[in-house]
Amino acid sequence: MSISAPDFPNARAELRLPDDVSAPALARHTVQDLLGSLPAPLRAQLSLVASELVTNVLRHCAATDPAATLTVAVAPDRVTLTVADAGAGFDPENLPGSDDPAGGWGLQVLDAIADRWRVERDGRTRVICEIDR
Repeated sequence: MSISAPDFPNARAELRLPDDVSAPALARHTVQDLLGSLPAPLRAQLSLVASELVTNVLRHCAATDPAATLTVAVAPDRVTLTVADAGAGFDPENLPGSDDPAGGWGLQVLDAIADRWRVERDGRTRVICEIDR
């Protein structure tokens, strides 16, 4: 199934993520497949953001119950990616910089690509990213 704004003006899909190293690739491929009718550069950006957010869940959260989820929502003016998990969350205003050239860049990538992003907590932590179309 592929979702796109012209065909489904308010389409939404949710994926339960495995708690292992296959999750980032699954997130990337799911975004590419679901959003196949969107322009390739936008799909590439969304796939990268999804992969980085899911990688952060794997790196910073213990095994969670319920499992982490990736939600993709398409509206005529934007695509929203949400990654939710049962972790304690974080304060984006107080994050240390990364001293490791091999990792720790996920939120910087998110900040560079997303038009808007935020963290919400209410028993689960959600990182919500919006990219305008």
